[in-house]
Amino acid sequence: MLRRLAIAPHPAIPPATFSPILRTAAGHGIAELSISLARRARLPKNVFFIPLTRRALSLNTCAVPLWSKIACPCLRTLKLHRVAIHQDTLNRILASASCLETLEMIYCKGLSTGTSGGCTLESSSMKNLVFRPPLRQAEVTIKAPGLRTVILYTRAKVRSLELMPAPEIRKAYLNISKPRRPIESFRVRSFLDAATMLNCLTLRGQAMKMLSFAYKDMPKLDVVFQNLRILSVSLNLSREREPLFLLKLLESCPNLQQLTLSDVNTDEDKPAKTIEDKPAETDEDMVAETDEDMVADTDNDIAAETDDVLTETDEYDTAPCFTDHKERLTKIPCLTTCLVEFKFLGFKPEGYEKSLVVFLLTQAKNLKKLGVQFEKSQEAVVKEILSVRKAPIQRTFNKYGALYVELDYS
Repeated sequence: MLRRLAIAPHPAIPPATFSPILRTAAGHGIAELSISLARRARLPKNVFFIPLTRRALSLNTCAVPLWSKIACPCLRTLKLHRVAIHQDTLNRILASASCLETLEMIYCKGLSTGTSGGCTLESSSMKNLVFRPPLRQAEVTIKAPGLRTVILYTRAKVRSLELMPAPEIRKAYLNISKPRRPIESFRVRSFLDAATMLNCLTLRGQAMKMLSFAYKDMPKLDVVFQNLRILSVSLNLSREREPLFLLKLLESCPNLQQLTLSDVNTDEDKPAKTIEDKPAETDEDMVAETDEDMVADTDNDIAAETDDVLTETDEYDTAPCFTDHKERLTKIPCLTTCLVEFKFLGFKPEGYEKSLVVFLLTQAKNLKKLGVQFEKSQEAVVKEILSVRKAPIQRTFNKYGALYVELDYS
């Protein structure tokens, strides 16, 4: 019985020639099929006509015909990397794959049915999602109420993001790129409100900024994340709104054990280290895009592409004062009694950041490890701050192109 078949033909071999191979493999109980082409060539139309034995399908650098035969009721894992696929075809696949548990979509093209550049993913069975859109994906809608883990990116052209509630979610990674113009619709609040079973939450890029506006009228969050143990956020500590939302978030995490803060500017420049931080598309990827996959720039788009596109919502947002937050911080139980590990990437030994680190060093009773990453020129000042609470073990090394000091109190 044939369990796994990987097809990676020479560029000179047309994909249509291995259609008989797929029919033959189907009769041998194939469980996993992987197809990787050297260029985005059109696949045989029977790729998604999957027998009951096939559980996993992986496609890389190819195109799915709009008229494909689709029947994949037992498909559990679908990986699409740099695949050209129409939204209607994707809808048919997701509707047919009633047992689908894992979906990966990395730089997939051709999803737009008009000028909006939109993508909609809807599945009641999906539990794991990795979604990284192409350069000009403008609209993203995800309706998967059974999600357990989600890794979601947006790009600079995004104008609308809707993430529907998934009450069973355990791990969420949201990386919101800085938009070239203000986002028209950012509907993630209902997703976060329903995520009461989260145990790991990561917010990168502009996610904290967008959520801080979504919750700006609420003194506290309505949701309590009882199971949340790991929280990692990127934020701008020079503005009042984001540190204030961080306080709201920490108040809703009574059992938090690991907290990582990253300066949003440093975080954007951090090199890729994990699946969540894969490198951006190369020039070769961008050349491969077709006119059908791209959304044309309008005069308004071009005029809006400046570094200050978000200043209209920031003009009243002043610098935070740690003194105003200190009393509230002392009443957050996870910081004073539960926190075991704290990291600060892109640390600047001044102002709010300095006061926050000193507060944790003196008030976090169960803190076992503390690490800060900073510019090498600031080493003396940083070590003086960290001397507030001396550690039996201190390590110094390079991390992400800067100096990193780790204090071990265990």
